[in-house]
Amino acid sequence: MPKPESVDAYFDSIQWTEGKEALTILRQQIKLLAPDAIEVISYSMPAFKLGKNILYYAAFKNHLSLFPAMDFDYLLPKLEGYKISKGTIQFSPSKPIPGDVLKEIVLAKFARH
Repeated sequence: MPKPESVDAYFDSIQWTEGKEALTILRQQIKLLAPDAIEVISYSMPAFKLGKNILYYAAFKNHLSLFPAMDFDYLLPKLEGYKISKGTIQFSPSKPIPGDVLKEIVLAKFARH
């Protein structure tokens, strides 16, 4: 897949319908929680940026991921049942990231601005 030149182009390239819909919902939620953040492509992924802080997300063949680029160990009890690796929360259309957890992450990332 060629490197997307915009967030909309990234979304246009997603072939997995349910994944695209779930990522669209995530995108809308982040926009509501961080209305001053700007959307960018970074490392070939869509992201939100405010100042130096950035929050990435992406679609893969069999899962979706949120890359908070922060320590979110304190949220692990709320993320039981999700696949977690260093810096990544994997989720699926049938099991999106809980709204309260997403809100905590977005506010923690962008609270200083």
